[in-house]
Amino acid sequence: MNVSEQRLRGGKTSASSLIDQTQQRIRRDIVRGVLPAGGRLKIEELARRYGVGLSPIREALSLLCATRLVAKEDRRGFRVTPVSLANYMDVRAVMNRLWPMALHMALTNGDEAWEKRLVLALYRTLKFDWAKAEQQPELYDEWDAAFRDFHREMVAGAGSPTLSDFIDGLVDQLERYRWLAPEVRADTSFDDRNHKALVDALHQRDPARLNEAMTTYASGGNAHREAVEAKLKAL
Repeated sequence: MNVSEQRLRGGKTSASSLIDQTQQRIRRDIVRGVLPAGGRLKIEELARRYGVGLSPIREALSLLCATRLVAKEDRRGFRVTPVSLANYMDVRAVMNRLWPMALHMALTNGDEAWEKRLVLALYRTLKFDWAKAEQQPELYDEWDAAFRDFHREMVAGAGSPTLSDFIDGLVDQLERYRWLAPEVRADTSFDDRNHKALVDALHQRDPARLNEAMTTYASGGNAHREAVEAKLKAL
């Protein structure tokens, strides 16, 4: 019996949380290319890698199929979905429609409790110590979590769990493409300014300011998008 299963039997970790933890670990490794695009996902090998039983691996892979990071093949198990320029452009096009729609819905539907959660999520991104992370790269996991939570909270204001879940899946896919060009570093001061501008526009319930903030924010990723497209064209 592995350590994770011992904890499960001891009541310290529920089955659902074990599956969730396993799913997040596999998702991270797919997004970062540790588990390569198009590669077979062998359940026994993954169980050894992550130190869990076969059942949590199967459940985690089934859940990841919904995000389109993993595909199930009849009688052949699971595979990491491939990357392509066509898919990248398609995912971006859908995101460019749904994300603004969600934020405009938040102008109407977001309540005071949501505003407080959004400010807290923003604060977590702003307090991240980039200088320290340069010396301890493992800290970038904290930034990824804070960044993801902030964007989830913005979208949550729309009040549509269906829309939130769909956008979350798109973010998974876009994050994987982002890791194709890790050498193109984001301008963190630009991100901080524009995160604040987005929150200010949402709090003021100002559609014009929100449109301006979203346009400016999107422009900051142009260099990275060009780098990703170049790498995909070379495949």
